Amino acid sequence: MKAIEIINILKREYSDGFSGYIGFRKPTDDVSYNIGDQCRNSYDWDYEYDLSSYNTENPIELDGTCATGTYIEDDEDAESIITEMMESNFNTYAGNEQIVVFGQSAEYGADENEVIIKNATVIAIIK
Repeated sequence: MKAIEIINILKREYSDGFSGYIGFRKPTDDVSYNIGDQCRNSYDWDYEYDLSSYNTENPIELDGTCATGTYIEDDEDAESIITEMMESNFNTYAGNEQIVVFGQSAEYGADENEVIIKNATVIAIIK
């Protein structure tokens, strides 16, 4: 999938122009998403044990879904921003399937290019 295809999806969904947070993520093995699904929230990272706190005795749920992404607007920079985030995610996280998520609000996470998107909705699936 190319960046322009993702832009076209956003333009169809938000005909009056889009602005918000776009993210790319590899779903965990225990979940499967379809286009239009709202993603479940992610869990904080347990640095002591180097794993998701979801897999610990004290899971800490975040207020959104973690993804490689950033804020984006319907402008001339959208294609290059999407391409950069998509390449960053594919170079960092292995997997046969990646999902593209979008939401109106987010906060930045601890990792480079990490966003935690509130009410993240799946807008595309890259296989």
